[in-house]
Amino acid sequence: MALFNLARTRRAENLAHDTTSLTASTLSFAVLADNLPVNILALDPQTGIITHANRTSIETLKRIRAHLPKGFDPDRIIGSSFDVFHARPEHQRAIVADPKNLPWRAKIKLGPERMDLNITPVFDVQGRYVAAALT
Repeated sequence: MALFNLARTRRAENLAHDTTSLTASTLSFAVLADNLPVNILALDPQTGIITHANRTSIETLKRIRAHLPKGFDPDRIIGSSFDVFHARPEHQRAIVADPKNLPWRAKIKLGPERMDLNITPVFDVQGRYVAAALT
């Protein structure tokens, strides 16, 4: 019985260590992504809702705010639809909805800014398509 309890305790300790390491790794990656000097957006491929925007993306959107749809607030981009950026949102939604369409690259002009957009699929550990990353 003591041997069983010792094994169970060690498994619990290992699981706690692995969970802590994974959490630290996830936080480190989030901090890294947020501080990169490149625009990074993530969106839900089924809904088109923006789920992440790093600091550089928000700063870029603020800089070109005059060329974005009226009323668009870069500080409130997370949770909004990426449809606001497109004249034909159904076309863009069809592209990001299916990972077979990705990666996708487009060059756009917004006011004085020329942007080279890259959309890449993001898969979870089970291989499910969970996000589209825009850089």
